[in-house]
Amino acid sequence: MPLSYLDGEVPVPDGWADGRCAYLAFGSTYAEELELARRHGWPHHRLDEAGHLHLLIEPEETAAAIADLASRLTR
Repeated sequence: MPLSYLDGEVPVPDGWADGRCAYLAFGSTYAEELELARRHGWPHHRLDEAGHLHLLIEPEETAAAIADLASRLTR
């Protein structure tokens, strides 16, 4: 991959955050994204000891956290 790949941006459609959303954070790496979820009032959870690839290292814990978040979404 060329280094310029990291400078790319994905277009975000208007209203994307108005849907049924939740956020699972792996540790404190994505603190800004977790704060965004809080501001939007989304269900959220942080796996404190998790790293970037936690879903590969602890798939059962990750799946349980996702299932819990999904159960907290309102319709």
